Amino acid sequence: MASILEGGRLGRYYVQEKLGSGGMATVFKARDPSLDRTVAIKVLAFLRADEPAFRERFSREAQAIARLNHPHILQVYDVGEDKGFTYIVTEYVSGGTLLERLGSPHDLGEALRILRPLAEALDFAHSNGIVHRDIKPSNVLMRDEGEPVLADFGLSVVMEQVYHITAPQEAIGTPEYMSPEQAMGRDVDSRSDLYAFGILCYQILVGEVPFHANTAAATMMAHVHQPLPLSESDDVDLLPGVKATLLKAMAKNPDDRYQSAMGLVEALAASLPRPQMAPVVLDSPTVVLPNAWAYSAPDYQEAPSSTGGHPLRRLLPGLSRRLLVATGIAAGVVAVIMVALALAGDSESPLASGITSAPGVEPISNAPATPAASDPTPSESIEGTEADLTPEMSLAEAMAAFNQTVALVQSRVSSLRGLAPVTPIESNLETTDKLQDLADAHFKRRFLRDQVFQTEELYKTLGLLQPEDDLEDITREVFLQQVTALFDDASGRLYVLSDAPNLGPAEELSYASVFLAGVQEQVFFVSDLRRAARESGNSDEYRALTAFASGEVAQIQQGYVQTYFTESELAEVTRPIPGNRLESAPQVVRDVTLFPQREGSDFVGTVYQSAGSWQGVDDVYSSPPVSTEQIIHPEKYLAGEKPDIPALPDITADMGRGWELVAEDTLGEFLLRTFLEKNLDAFTASAAAAGWGGDRYLLLIGPEAERLLVLSINWDSIFDATEFEEAHSEFASVDYGGPAAPTSDGRRMWSGNQGATLMKSEPKSTLLVMGDSEALVQRALSALGIF
Repeated sequence: MASILEGGRLGRYYVQEKLGSGGMATVFKARDPSLDRTVAIKVLAFLRADEPAFRERFSREAQAIARLNHPHILQVYDVGEDKGFTYIVTEYVSGGTLLERLGSPHDLGEALRILRPLAEALDFAHSNGIVHRDIKPSNVLMRDEGEPVLADFGLSVVMEQVYHITAPQEAIGTPEYMSPEQAMGRDVDSRSDLYAFGILCYQILVGEVPFHANTAAATMMAHVHQPLPLSESDDVDLLPGVKATLLKAMAKNPDDRYQSAMGLVEALAASLPRPQMAPVVLDSPTVVLPNAWAYSAPDYQEAPSSTGGHPLRRLLPGLSRRLLVATGIAAGVVAVIMVALALAGDSESPLASGITSAPGVEPISNAPATPAASDPTPSESIEGTEADLTPEMSLAEAMAAFNQTVALVQSRVSSLRGLAPVTPIESNLETTDKLQDLADAHFKRRFLRDQVFQTEELYKTLGLLQPEDDLEDITREVFLQQVTALFDDASGRLYVLSDAPNLGPAEELSYASVFLAGVQEQVFFVSDLRRAARESGNSDEYRALTAFASGEVAQIQQGYVQTYFTESELAEVTRPIPGNRLESAPQVVRDVTLFPQREGSDFVGTVYQSAGSWQGVDDVYSSPPVSTEQIIHPEKYLAGEKPDIPALPDITADMGRGWELVAEDTLGEFLLRTFLEKNLDAFTASAAAAGWGGDRYLLLIGPEAERLLVLSINWDSIFDATEFEEAHSEFASVDYGGPAAPTSDGRRMWSGNQGATLMKSEPKSTLLVMGDSEALVQRALSALGIF
């Protein structure tokens, strides 16, 4: 087959070279001229391509994978037939397979960086009714940056159709990875995949598969009858918790196994040793970390926007600093990646003038019992201690210089925060072009299109985006313009921009920030927390977690600047970005971007002050904030006050044919405040949203693209409800050009060319219904049973 196809065409694709072959198909590298991209083409085994049963099986495989849209599942582009061949076209992954990286035992931390993304992918496939049936290292592809991708669903079938299209005697699967029920020819379900996933875990940790005999039949029977080999060896010393996890993962009875891949991974992660929390002692002064500016602080300052619209808020009065931004832009649309941003600075900086804290909450110190130096002298900069890269410097010398640099930065960050990584974090020095490519690829893989569509529709319904705005494009432009360092939580790798081994102040601060993000991931499993928050169906909870984690990094950033940077270095890291896309972005994008550094930093400061040490911040990871209300008002988090989320009935069917429920979610105090700020001043909007006690909304789209939003809000008190309703009445009067006359049943209706809004008041709750017309709002009320 290879000799026939290589150098020729298959459909519209130019076949370049053979990549590999298996029992079902041969895989080629090819070029798609229409989209100018490299692809992989999987072609049916030549002698069987004309067999109807086999072709149907192949077609079902393609359809099954095409339904799976996940960053760690190989993406399907196309399916076709040409020259007697049936083929499937997928993305091309150039990093080889996981099998090529195995052969010796991996430590638990390294294993988890591979297993977590695969577990997410496998659970996602199972939730969509797809069973892989052939989980093994050669079916895990590795991207260049180390992310695993689950590939070759060649044996997948839809669970509802549990029968073999091929002959009954044909073996399905690989003997070394077959579950006992699969080896005995019985029907299998997702638990068989979980058994194979357990074998994959075993192989990564031990360095070899648990069962292997001289024949396939003997290997299969070993799965059925032999106990799992867990004896000690010179090379492998598994922790007791790991052994117990593997025994359960590969239980002979499917009912005794873990019922999800993430359940297995979380059990393994529980065996990770926790690092000591004591600070690393360095020859540097104790740092005092100033708190970020509080949103409602009386010394609130505004900087004029370059677009003449809403002002761009400063993080500290008179202070512009290098910011760490988690790109959870658009309400948790993007998985968190750490990025450095620079904003224009004032001529007078509190840091430069010796001011070490802002008014308000007491500053944080990593050693509370030790008084801070009154005028700490920054230590010699990294740039001054490293030799410039010269033409005579060899690659080995350059890498040695880079490694020396990052080791010093890591020590400084560990000293400031009192945390060290569990395992070494791999650091990669990248040029501008390469880092941009990595960031763009990471952005595209992580961007959840369904969520960004939902968020864009929400923002447009609330009037926070213009009809022509494309939220994905705006977010991507901001992200790619600002990125100077990136921590990839999937691979556990860190990338930093620099064209020389000595990091300048901007690169140094960026590296320090993303290094702390890596430590957070290793110690507190932040990606697991984010995943749980994302799956909760509550974007406000996800936004709160992002704000907390990023707020911690923002605090350390300020401490790093104060302790180690000179005034000239501070000036460099606060230099404005030419043509800063964030400044010209819609106000909601700016607010969502800056919320983690603004309110998130203040939240961390308050928690630290309450506990008197970093232990209080550590404890938050065990019980993360569940709402932006808790971030904005840390005292509510500390008091254990949680929102009461109301229930709303799904009215999609009652709205009539063609209506679709786009989103059911929680807005939260932060977005409610942002919404009110569209027409009200910041103080009024903040006060009106401050009594928020929980909300739920339904966002629907009609057959002619009509939008309908139903929002139910609970309030802490009758006073809070009244304050919001009066503020919203003022808000709506701006939109609709006049007040609404209240009715005897507590309703108010505004209508105009832009649509209609109804507000219904209860003692401690408010119902808002917003639609494209008054008739549409009335229909929604009928669907809700409100007449």
